[in-house]
Amino acid sequence: MAKTPRRRPWRAWAALISIALVAPACGGSSPAGPSGPSPTPSPAPTPSAVVALTASNFSEVVLSGRNVCMVEFFSPTCPHCQAMEPIVERLAADFKGRAVVAKLNVDTEPALVTEWGIRGWPTFVVAKGGRELSRQLGTATYDELARMLNAALAAP
Repeated sequence: MAKTPRRRPWRAWAALISIALVAPACGGSSPAGPSGPSPTPSPAPTPSAVVALTASNFSEVVLSGRNVCMVEFFSPTCPHCQAMEPIVERLAADFKGRAVVAKLNVDTEPALVTEWGIRGWPTFVVAKGGRELSRQLGTATYDELARMLNAALAAP
């Protein structure tokens, strides 16, 4: 006697629910259909106040500058670095005109990573005139990083 397959109706419902939830985000049509309301356009991205560093502009921005500069050594694939992005953007906006906030991609600039002794990321280095004043390894709060910048601004 052959066994009949046991029915699992919950699997069919789970599949339908996941399709309904995922389809609009994956390019599917909205529940309102093709004649429904048009999607709201996303706002235009605002220009970032964070300076993107490379080997070609590093010495100009960090080493020869008289300004206080905070450099975040980051990797775009690092989840901790990604979590720090809004904080770094806020710091750049809040300290604009007083200090430079910059980011250096460790994946594209390994020579600078070695030169500055960076062992993990994110690493935040505050420098003035090419001289390192303070360093923070790992994630940090806005207040901790702002304190580092304020201390550097107060230093002679």
